[in-house]
Order: sequence, then C-alpha cells, then structure tokens
Amino acid sequence: MTEINESYSEFMNEVALTSNVEGNFDHSIFFKNYERVFSENGDIENLDEAYYSGTGMDISGYSIDFDNKILSLSVCDFRQLPEMQELRKDTMDTKFKHLENFFNKSKRNRWFEELEETSASFNLAYTINQRADEIERVRCVLFSNAKNISRKRGYPSQEIDGKIFSYSVLDFGRYFDIENSDTGFEPIEIEMDEFGFEPLLCLSVDTGTQDYMPYLVVLPGEFVAKLYSEYGPRLLEQNVRTFLQIKIKANNLMLKTLQNAPGRFFAYNDGLTATASELELVVDDSGNKRIKAIKNLQIVNGGQTTATISYAREKGADLSKAFVQMKLTKISDREKMEEFVPKISRYANTQTRIQDSDFFSNHPFHREIERLSRRLSTNPKEESFTGSKWFYERAKGQYKEAKRTHPKPNTFVLTYPLNQLVYKTDLAKYFMSFECKPHTVSKGAQFNFKEFAKLIEPRWEKNKEDINEMWYKEIIAKAIIFKEFDKAILVAKVNERGKTETNWYDGDYKAQINTYSIAKLVSIIKEKNDYELDLIKFWEKQTATGNLLNVLIEIAKQVQVLIQDTPQGQKNVTQYCKQLACWQRISDSEFEYDEVKLDSCLRFTSESRIERKGAKKQQKFDQKLIDQESKYFVMKDEEWNRIIEFSKKNEINTILEEKIMKKIKWDPSKARKQEYNKLDSLLKLIDEYGFES
Repeated sequence: MTEINESYSEFMNEVALTSNVEGNFDHSIFFKNYERVFSENGDIENLDEAYYSGTGMDISGYSIDFDNKILSLSVCDFRQLPEMQELRKDTMDTKFKHLENFFNKSKRNRWFEELEETSASFNLAYTINQRADEIERVRCVLFSNAKNISRKRGYPSQEIDGKIFSYSVLDFGRYFDIENSDTGFEPIEIEMDEFGFEPLLCLSVDTGTQDYMPYLVVLPGEFVAKLYSEYGPRLLEQNVRTFLQIKIKANNLMLKTLQNAPGRFFAYNDGLTATASELELVVDDSGNKRIKAIKNLQIVNGGQTTATISYAREKGADLSKAFVQMKLTKISDREKMEEFVPKISRYANTQTRIQDSDFFSNHPFHREIERLSRRLSTNPKEESFTGSKWFYERAKGQYKEAKRTHPKPNTFVLTYPLNQLVYKTDLAKYFMSFECKPHTVSKGAQFNFKEFAKLIEPRWEKNKEDINEMWYKEIIAKAIIFKEFDKAILVAKVNERGKTETNWYDGDYKAQINTYSIAKLVSIIKEKNDYELDLIKFWEKQTATGNLLNVLIEIAKQVQVLIQDTPQGQKNVTQYCKQLACWQRISDSEFEYDEVKLDSCLRFTSESRIERKGAKKQQKFDQKLIDQESKYFVMKDEEWNRIIEFSKKNEINTILEEKIMKKIKWDPSKARKQEYNKLDSLLKLIDEYGFES
C-alpha cells in the first residue's frame, strides 16, 4: 500500500473516531478538518458551516468579507468508502455549478423563504439576496476526499452577471501534501516558462555570509497580478499567516497610479520583500543572471501592493508598463528560514506595518505550553492504571510526526490520545471564550488567534512565571469543558418511554452557541465576586461534571434564542455574532439557571489565588531546568543525529552519555536535572572538538 493510501485509511479512521467521540456527523468532521488545513495553508481565513442540498444546489460552508467584497462558498464531496476514489472533472463541474446556482438563485429569488428561518442556509441566502451588490468576487471551493486525477487545482476565473467567480479544489492528494509538508504548508513553486514569463533579471548581493543570499529583482506588473490570482493569501507571510486584507479604500493612490500612469508605479512604490528556499539561475546571452525557477516563494512584506496590482488588472488596468521592485532573500536552511522570516517581516519598511503580535506562533509561550504538555500526566481514569497526556501541537504536523517516529506507535496513542490533541488555534478559542470574548472567537480561528496573542504576549513579557503548571492545568480544564459541552449540545433528549424527542438545538450555530454560553457562564460567576469555576477539579477528574453541563445547556437554550433574534435589518446570525453588540446584549440579559448546581462547581477565589502564587513561585524556582528543557525541545532530529554521530566518531561520550542523549532527544521532559547538566557539559566538550553547531 502506498503512503497516500495508508494516509487515506488513517484519515477515514480518524474522522470516524472523532465523530464518535464528539457525537458529531462524519460529514461535519470532514468539513472541519479540511477547513482547518485550507485555512492554515493560507487559502482562506475562515469558513462557517452552512449545509443545504436541493435540486441543482449544494453548499457546505461560507464566509463573507464585505470590506473586500468577497463571498467564499464551499461544497463537500465526502465519500465514506474504504478505498480512495478518483475525482473526475464531471464531478468538479457539477459541484461548482451547484455553488453558482445557489448564489444566483439566492440573488434573484426569494426561494429561501421556504427554508427554516433560523438555519444558517437561510441566513446566507437572505444575505446574498439583500447585499449581492456589495459582492464583487465569489470564491468557490471544493473539498473532496477523492484524488484529483488532473494536474489542475481549479478552473480559470470567469465573470458571471458582473461577478468574478474563482475556483479551487482541495482534494485528498493536495490535503496529503499539505499535511506532510516539512514547512507545514503547501510550498509555492514557480517555473517561469510554465508560468508564461521570461526568466527574471536579477542582481545578486554578496553579503559575506553563507546564511542567506539576497537578490534585487524587477517584476512585471502582470507577473505580480498572476501570482496573486493563482495563489492568493497563500503567497503572503510564510510563518505568520496574517491574512492581510485588500483594503482598496486605503490603497486608492496605488490603484489610481496603476490605472492612469502605470509607468510611474515603479518610482512611486516601495516594492516587495520576499523569501525563497531555492532558486534556479541561468545566464543570458549578455552575461546577466536570471531567475528561471523559484521554490517556496513567500512575500513577507508588500501584501497590500500585491493584492492591489491584482485588483487593478481585474478592473481593466493595463499593466504592461507597470513594474515593481523586489528584494528576494534565498534561505536554504529550514531552521534559518524560521529564524529569518519573522525578523525580515518585522524590520522591513512596510506600507501596512505588521505588529509584533503577528509573529506570535514562534513565541516562547508556545514552547512552554508544549513543554508542559509533554511533562504533565493526567490522573488515571477508573478503567485504567495509568494516566495520559494532552498533546499541544505548537507546529503543524507535530502529532503525526511524533506518532510516526515513536518506537511503539500504539504506546504513543495510548499516552497521547487523538481526542487530547490541541492545536494552537484551539487553545486560543478556549482561552478567549473564558475571557468573555465570544464575538472575537466568532470571527474565525486566525483572527481570534491574533487577538489572543495581543492578550498573552504582554502578560508573558511582564511575568512569564504566570504561565506555569497551574495555568496549563486550567487551560486544559477549559478545553475539557468546551469539548464536552460541544458534544452535549448535539445530544437529543430521551423521554420517560425511552423515545428520542426533538432536541432544543435547531441544528445550526453550534460554534457560536458554545462560545457565547461559556462566556455568559463566566460573566454570571464574576457577579458572585468571591467565587470562580473550580477548574483544577475538572483537570483532576478529566471530565466536566453533570451539574456544570446542565447549567451550560440551560444557558445555551437562552443564548440560541437571543442570537437568532437579530436586530432589525440584519438577518445573518453568523455576522451578528461577530459584533460586540451581540455579546453586550447577552452579557446584559438576565438568564435563568440552577444556582445550586452551579455553586457545586465553584471554589473560593482566595483559595485559587494562594495556589497560583505557589505555582508562580515554583515556576521561578524551576526556571533553570525549564530553560534547559526548552533548549532541547526545539532541537531537530537531524541536529541530534549529527551530535550523536560526531561524539561516537570522536569517542567523546560513554555508553551512559549516549543513552542520556537518546533519552532527551525523544522526550526532554523525562530527563532529570543531573542528566541535563551532564548533557550540557558534553555539548561544550564536542564544541571544543570542532563540532559545528
């Protein structure tokens, strides 16, 4: 069996397992997995679920960006089959046509009045009907667990009734490539001749260092426009994924220059800053260097320029005389790339300055949470003799890679169960919900993550000891509550006769109901002054109590009514939930709940304050050990292998020391202080022997 077929079988098993654990539909789990990968890859920022299937129409999710006049629609082709199928052109044609039909019918007719008014599909169709004039581009996305047998990932853009329709496909082949990429996202590779352009004239700059090689390049405007049209936001910011918006209203001068005096654009514009991992260079007849191919191209500064050039072409601007300068830095070493890219982005002079918080994915906070997740075990459950651990995935693909490289994969899964995997964006979602910011959570994973960074980074800089074992246990407790409550929303009621009744939950806006209900719970508890949720109890039990879930369900019933009761002139519940006004209304509203049940889940704030003070003191005391652990956590396997091979070749280490190295290589959290000290001394020694670190 090939690697991709093995991956397909594993993927389908994970979908079924997750569906069983969460009590959700396989189709929904499939959508969420693909949406996450699509979002993290930079193709789109966020898609909300909205299911509709009818004659000639089909839809699974959507997002609306009125600032940029873009509507994104997605449709799923999910096949519950044991073997991977082929994705053929006729299937893609049909699925894309169904999205087009949904948009056009919603725009022209009021057929949606037949739908349940509280459903997400009704809200989407109504919004299109009322605000279609504000949409200029419709992005159609197909998610499929079949493999596209053609090389095309989508179709050429086309204009339909004055709207530009673009198309993209995330099939399982592409999903597999992204998930297994060394960089954590799909690399952009440009062959100039295949892209329709001559090799780019460039000037190399000798900086006297081998870490990187800079080049100065002049790009044709048409080339830049095609780049953005082909790759969109994926082109921007490798490690950061800031999803820069095309705020055309802020770029009127650029747009006017491109439309009226394109020959002056080169003089007026600051240009682009980009990176690449590899370049293929050729020498022309005049002896000039030219770039024939670029691998892993990323624009780290100049996103607004790139997007505006593409927008200008769509508006009919002649770009034949428009050129833009680019500083291109080749960084071949992946570790150097991770170090350089954020600094280049941060220090470069940009038209839209990027804040430090945008680089938060590489922040030491995440490394500390990763360290704690590998160290701290849960209490054993009733049916088990041993505890387990939660796996915090700081970098994309860590969980799969750790499982793949573990000497005993089954043991790894027992230690780190799939349902205890936490992504960075998940952590941000749990945190912000309990911080009473459900409107921020509702704006999507990437936006919420950036806002989360803005809150956490100052706290870390002020006193990093605040992020300690107790903080970790409490955030995992929040994850437990969030996940179990999410599942509880879907559970139907059973009457005394054992028959399933109609559930209170309407079937849409589960994500919004979850975050708003938790935020409302926290705001209710805050009014009690001296009490707070006993999160440590939930960590110790590794489950939320029935009392807490019952209270949350009662709150959720009232939240559902309030968010669906949108203000006059605004029917879209999803958009309403993104507004601060929505949270203020829910926050100010009186809710009914069982106070006795809630009180059983609380503890005195003074008790928690004493424990947090102790945890902070212990973290400070352990800081040297923590620094040692963190240092070895970030070392790559290749570096470890080089160290072990060098020390053996030069007969530097003993058998015991080699065992220590291999132990810390696999799991730094299992080492003792004496072992760290021994390894520190050993590494100093091999440096003296001439090892190049």
